[in-house]
Amino acid sequence: EFRSYMIFGEILGFIFYYVSFGIAAKTFTDAFVKAMGGKGVHIVNDVEELPGSEGMAYRAIKSGEKVMGWYNLANNQVYIYTPNANDEQEVFETLLHEFVAHKGLRDLMGHRNFDNMCKNVWSMMDSNRRLQFALYVKESLAIGSTGMLERINAMSEQDKKSYLDALSDNDCLAAADEFIAHFAEYGVSEEERTIWQKIVDTICDVNELLQAMDTFVFPSHYEGLKLALVEAQTTGRSC
Repeated sequence: EFRSYMIFGEILGFIFYYVSFGIAAKTFTDAFVKAMGGKGVHIVNDVEELPGSEGMAYRAIKSGEKVMGWYNLANNQVYIYTPNANDEQEVFETLLHEFVAHKGLRDLMGHRNFDNMCKNVWSMMDSNRRLQFALYVKESLAIGSTGMLERINAMSEQDKKSYLDALSDNDCLAAADEFIAHFAEYGVSEEERTIWQKIVDTICDVNELLQAMDTFVFPSHYEGLKLALVEAQTTGRSC
């Protein structure tokens, strides 16, 4: 758990540096991948470089779909496919979506806590968002983004309800996961601020995160006794 926090801390540090100092997206991406040292992120410049485990993405790219990146839950790896990006900014945004949201939060919180968070997020989503993101995770690679929008527009209200009722628990979790990643890539609009704040409150349940740790380590050259250390001690963690 401690390793997950350290790696996620590195990610947030890089993003803060990028935003604060206006570093070029390509410079950021190159530095980020180098710093991660291959820890879960792969920049792919040719579709033929993809390993056999990424067959679905390979077929989608070969069929002409504009796939820029994806997270493979089975092997906990992120792939960024650069030929489909229009510019370095899109590569950066895809990195936020796939590595920070999909992989980073899951690594940070642990699978069980992350799934519980997704259940809470699903309960906050209205029916339109549920339908949009459920269709996205289930069918976007097969029918493409244009085909997905056409299908939504062609569905009656009863069709939409029937589709949502037929979703499995895993489908709902995946849709909520994608909904969270959407914020990481595109930011938060005014109309979405309320639901985003609820998501942040869920993620930032400090006690729950501390309970997920085996050991709390707080290295510091400057602070003798930080309140974060005291807070960790109150949960019974080894410090």
